[in-house]
Amino acid sequence: MSKNINYFILLGFFIGIVSAFAPMEALSPLAVLVCGLLLIVLLVMLFSRQEDIKFLLFFCLTGFSIRILSSVFFLNLFNLINRPWDVLYLGKIYPSFIELDGTTYGINGFLISRIWHMGIMPDKNTLLNSIYFGTILGSYDYWNAMVFYFTGYSEITVVFINCLAGSLSILFIYLISGFLFTKRVTRLSVILVALWPSLVFYSTQSTKEPIATLLVCMAIWGVLGLYHRFYIFYIIPVIAGLKALLYLRYETAILLIGAIALSLGIIILKRLKVIAIILILLLTVTIIKLNPFQLSYGQLGIMKTVPQLEGFLLFKPPVADESLLGLVNYMRSVRSEGKLAFMPDFDISTPLGFLIYLPLGIMAFLFAPFPWQAGSMSQIFAAPEMIVWYFLVPFLFYGVFHFYRDKEMISKGSVILIFIFASGLLMAVLDGNIGTLFRHKSMLMPLLLLFVSFGFIRKKEQKICHL
Repeated sequence: MSKNINYFILLGFFIGIVSAFAPMEALSPLAVLVCGLLLIVLLVMLFSRQEDIKFLLFFCLTGFSIRILSSVFFLNLFNLINRPWDVLYLGKIYPSFIELDGTTYGINGFLISRIWHMGIMPDKNTLLNSIYFGTILGSYDYWNAMVFYFTGYSEITVVFINCLAGSLSILFIYLISGFLFTKRVTRLSVILVALWPSLVFYSTQSTKEPIATLLVCMAIWGVLGLYHRFYIFYIIPVIAGLKALLYLRYETAILLIGAIALSLGIIILKRLKVIAIILILLLTVTIIKLNPFQLSYGQLGIMKTVPQLEGFLLFKPPVADESLLGLVNYMRSVRSEGKLAFMPDFDISTPLGFLIYLPLGIMAFLFAPFPWQAGSMSQIFAAPEMIVWYFLVPFLFYGVFHFYRDKEMISKGSVILIFIFASGLLMAVLDGNIGTLFRHKSMLMPLLLLFVSFGFIRKKEQKICHL
């Protein structure tokens, strides 16, 4: 026992000496790694069932480890490939992130943090003239800036935070499944989310998706908890998740709020009037408090209003055709650029054109990127996953079908189906670039894999019953 104590004392001295002399850029990723491991262990111990602790700890920590190791590998690989994206600042080279969006967020965040370090709080025009790429700054640019301000410029720090967010999503999928499905479905869901390649891959990039996915899962868990038994505690993840989403990914937050509102209608029909009234009041107060239809974006004071939504999202002047389909067609056209553009010239500004395109967009959402159409490094990595996904899609439909038929399940978990349907439809219509569509779809993959697991286990159990 004394030997162990001496060992930890020596280890503490070593860490203290290293911390005193090592640069912040080197210590910050290590701090995220250590704190992430401790946070995962703590949350698993607090929220998992006693019999599931070892299982959940293993796959949460395994998922975290795989994401961390993959991020280091991909970061070094893409730094060798993407040298043109490096930026020279004050005579020093700062390496890029993995892909274009990550590069933009990272370098913009770095430049803003340097301005803050000078003690300057610049106005909008000054910031827009100082950023590396783009014509507007979003909340994720400021997130990067805040991280760099406190930790120094270390690209791996932001990526490690995303790895932690992706790993915590495993825990919340476990908690969500625990409200709806059996232990076998829950365990299969945990395994799939922990090891699913695209979820691992996008956790290794400095993009919004891993954190947005965590916030969605956290909010849905809170809603299901309130449906199951009204505890004040469950209000915290709902409010925190929605508020953070409104700043990070506005349209996703609005869709989730709508899904919650519609699911409340189902609860009312089930005569759970007391809980429904409380939740409706809570949702109303949240919407009024956060004012999502006129919300200040980042720190620039740019207002999001419904009539200007297309200009805000796309950073371009409104189009001549101001009808709903005209705006949708314009939004899709500017998102249908690049090598992976999907039917970029297709006109959906008319009802007939929209109806013709809709099933094609849904097919792209479900099955793209096709393995034989890989046009980038990330799509090459996605090819094996898509082959496996094609075999799992029947289980997805099977799980959704039986979930819908089960009155108890659909009354509790309708918010998940509504959110998947609304978000998937929006992505299918607006995301005209296969790479962007695939990345955005990763926000829904944990929930889709939940229904895949349910369908697989349900089919297997029915086969056993027939024997």
